[in-house]
Amino acid sequence: MVEYKIFKQKTSDNLNYDFIDNLTKQFDISYLSALLLSIKGFSAFGEVETYLNPNISDLYDPFLFKDMKKVMERLKEVIKNREKVVIFSDYDCDGVTSSIILYKVLSFMKIDTKIIIPNRFTNGYGLSDESMEMIIEEEPSLVITTDNGITSVEETEILKDSGIDVIITDHHTPPEVLPEAYAIINPKVEGDNYPFSELCGAGVAFKIACAAVKFFELDFDISEILVFAMIGTIADIVSLKSENRTIASLGLDLVRNTNNKGLNVLIKKSDLDKNKLSCGNIGFQIGPRINAAGRLDDAKKAVRLFLSEDEKEVDILSHELCEYNDQRKDIEESIFKKSEEYIKKNDLLNTSLILYVYGEDFNEGVMGVAASKICDKYNRPVVIMSDSEDGLIKASCRSITGFDIFKCLDNSRELFSKFGGHSAAAGFSIERENLDRLIEETNEYAKKRKIENLFYKRVYYDTPAIPSNLNVKTSLELEKFAPFGIGNSRSILCLRDVKLTNVRAIGKDGTHLKFSVLYNGNYYDAIGFSMGHYLREYDFTKSFDIVFTMSVNSYKGREKLQFEIKDMDYHDVDLKEYDKAYYNNFIKDLDNEDYFYPEEEKLPYSFETTIEEYKDKVLIIYNRDTFLRLIKYLRFKNYDYKISYNELEKEENKINVLVLPISEIGESEVVILDRPEFNDYESEVYKSANIKYLKTSKPMRSVKITRTFFLYLYRKFKLLKITGNNIYEFINNIRNESDVEINYFTVRLALDIMKEMNILNYSLENDKLSLSFKKVNSKSDIEKTKIMKKLNNR
Repeated sequence: MVEYKIFKQKTSDNLNYDFIDNLTKQFDISYLSALLLSIKGFSAFGEVETYLNPNISDLYDPFLFKDMKKVMERLKEVIKNREKVVIFSDYDCDGVTSSIILYKVLSFMKIDTKIIIPNRFTNGYGLSDESMEMIIEEEPSLVITTDNGITSVEETEILKDSGIDVIITDHHTPPEVLPEAYAIINPKVEGDNYPFSELCGAGVAFKIACAAVKFFELDFDISEILVFAMIGTIADIVSLKSENRTIASLGLDLVRNTNNKGLNVLIKKSDLDKNKLSCGNIGFQIGPRINAAGRLDDAKKAVRLFLSEDEKEVDILSHELCEYNDQRKDIEESIFKKSEEYIKKNDLLNTSLILYVYGEDFNEGVMGVAASKICDKYNRPVVIMSDSEDGLIKASCRSITGFDIFKCLDNSRELFSKFGGHSAAAGFSIERENLDRLIEETNEYAKKRKIENLFYKRVYYDTPAIPSNLNVKTSLELEKFAPFGIGNSRSILCLRDVKLTNVRAIGKDGTHLKFSVLYNGNYYDAIGFSMGHYLREYDFTKSFDIVFTMSVNSYKGREKLQFEIKDMDYHDVDLKEYDKAYYNNFIKDLDNEDYFYPEEEKLPYSFETTIEEYKDKVLIIYNRDTFLRLIKYLRFKNYDYKISYNELEKEENKINVLVLPISEIGESEVVILDRPEFNDYESEVYKSANIKYLKTSKPMRSVKITRTFFLYLYRKFKLLKITGNNIYEFINNIRNESDVEINYFTVRLALDIMKEMNILNYSLENDKLSLSFKKVNSKSDIEKTKIMKKLNNR
């Protein structure tokens, strides 16, 4: 089956181009860097300064939390009465780091403190019956939850009845009815006026620690706990905006000087240099090792690692965490491969909209990670299931963009023994006899919502690349946008219609792809990680669209720009006829100065849904990118279609596509997929047609013909005979040497301009171009020609 993917530019509303120009001067950065800052939403110099240079003073006052002073007063009583405190946390990295943060500050205050973290396999998540028994056995007067507790209404009452006060610190979405705890510190609680709601559990714990330092006037260095707040923030994949960005950025700087024995050894055993740690190192090397303890054994080992001062114990524990992580990867890969086999054996891609995969011995601590990989590969909602010790089937679910898996499952809530989640991920436990009904109901739910129209890949980019800014200097400027993560991703650029040369597979088993990108006469090094399979699947003689980030490779003291390819898509559609039709449409409109905007109601559908709903109508296309997208989709769906250029030639029992119409269509029902405005002559084109319009319309692509291009083309005409006077061979011969766009359309317009300026005459028949040059006696202004005036007003 033909792969169908869409490269879409992220929406950037109300860009202020004067502000962008001023940014380049104020911060001495390239236009591309300034544009990307504006796309990220910055509109004032102060915001940009804070973003580029995070400072501890950027953090909000912790006492903006409604209950923070109440928490401090309770700790004051704890100190006075020498009470015991239990920190009850979650078993993931966020839970571990948040418990470390609170333990360190409470211990510094000489408070008798005990950390309790449940075991995933024997205690379950949160304040379960078993966990509360462990807490009560410790006989504390106060329990502080971290990274959990906000949904523990009944459990909080039980602890209160046992004479234990409960302070809940959490960051998860609160239920309608909150626990009646002594205090709640959660930025998402309605009515709490804390200005930033996206803190993770470790971030919330850090704010409590900062409040304690301030309230009790402690001589306590917050650097160490800021490092753990950074680890929790990055590992929990929260948005790296506002305070989270400050915490992550400062923490990455401070970790270079950390004295924490356990962290230092863990970094070393992860083969990392703590002086060069990045957000990716924390998210993909350190965080998973901490998580692995809770996934495969007991998270308390990770806590002990970071609290121990014994070098031998630290070495043993860090080694165990690394081993757990290796085991986790092996288990994850095993679940992934078995899931693929299950999908193929049961023909799920053809028989089920939601992929339900079962393995009797799947490790429940790793199923979610494997489900994410399966979801990414097949672009389908995935439910991975296994047997649990209580006799139920336990499942982890992941979904695709545009399909809310929580709502889908919630529609069958009565079938579950346990259930929870959000739009992108969920989990449940279910009796085996209810499973068939669940599969049937959820697939029916997905069918009614036409989920098939989401089974294609969307690849988003920030902006088309600016050729003059594709250099080492700009790439280094973009590195100042770090740390990168959710809410602050690396800026992704797009180049269309490029050639890829010297393509080869590299790495173990040819896993990765290495090549050069030829664009506007320049070659750029490029690498595509985990894209080695494209060498077998793609025709690299074609032109490609690529989306990528920029990086800098240093070798023997020499810095060189490199593109890190995020995705690529090749064109197997011949654009010759499109280019001719585009030229004809432009020339038809040459003398027109009036435009009209359709008043008819726009169709409220996506591009693909519109095609499905109206494939029996004539589909009208103007824009080149939309044309390529449409043909790709029709092939993906294996539809039979007929393309007409400029004039409609309908065929029965086919999907009829009309490209850039210039003649009256007649009494046809048509759907215009991408036209925001119409030339005045087009009122005649559509006068008898019944028209519908897609709500999201693309403008025609902008075309620039400069004096530089004009002179370049004129000099290259001497090569025309070498190509047998074939205009397409001529264009292919010269296009890769130029730093401006060269295609059939721009060459035809340049020829028309030269003809208007009495520089030459030309004829074009069956793609054969003939030129006759005239003697030029006087200078002419290219900008005064009819075509240039039209282009400049387009």
